[in-house]
Amino acid sequence: MKMYHEAIVTKKESFTLPKGMRLLCRHTRIKGHENYSIYDDGRVYSHVSNKFLKTCPLHGYLTVNLNRKSMLHHRLVAQAFIKNPELKPEVNHIDGVKTNNHWTNLEWSTRSENAKHAFDIGLSRPGEHHFRAKVTDAQMTDIKMRLKAGQRQADIEEHFGLRGGYLKYVVSRNGWSHISIDGLHNPYMEPEPCKKNLIAYTKWWLKTERISQQNLARIIGVNGKTLNSHLTGRKVSPSIHKKLSDFFNK
Repeated sequence: MKMYHEAIVTKKESFTLPKGMRLLCRHTRIKGHENYSIYDDGRVYSHVSNKFLKTCPLHGYLTVNLNRKSMLHHRLVAQAFIKNPELKPEVNHIDGVKTNNHWTNLEWSTRSENAKHAFDIGLSRPGEHHFRAKVTDAQMTDIKMRLKAGQRQADIEEHFGLRGGYLKYVVSRNGWSHISIDGLHNPYMEPEPCKKNLIAYTKWWLKTERISQQNLARIIGVNGKTLNSHLTGRKVSPSIHKKLSDFFNK
């Protein structure tokens, strides 16, 4: 049975309420770990130590230790407070911030929906459209021109206010591959084919955007093996052709 708890908002929190007003927060025992309660704002309380637990980062997400077992924090919140009638397997962060585990920022989703959402809000897009981009496409063009001219990576990083070693990724792993500079080796960049040749265009787009076929399959909602058969010509599918056409022409 879920319980409700009135938590007085303190000065330490990032928002204020009129004096005497209380903020209603839901909380419930965690299934399988009944010595712990979880609140809809993400806090986890231990009834053994009588204190709130700290979260730990893992691959961008947050985890919490329950009975010596590391659990994904966002899944605990979703399992406790968000209905999942369609039994969707994944939990999506609506704003794209993996550490924002308030229940209002979470939703159940399929793998395809999760991948499409990440693409739509820019989490898997290249260049300046990526949410972690430190420079613009124009600045990266300037950076690559400086690299071509032989300027030291450390000097370029200092000029643009980048952390040390940032350009090592650009050079050694061919980061920002969609920006091509004549004379600067870029094995991933190829001339853009005509969209009328949809298979050739799709292959070019996957290489340019550095997105796998499997992720594209999730985005357009098709089976990965079926998409591969279509792109390799083993079994061309009119339905996949239409989905690709709609995706690239939207």
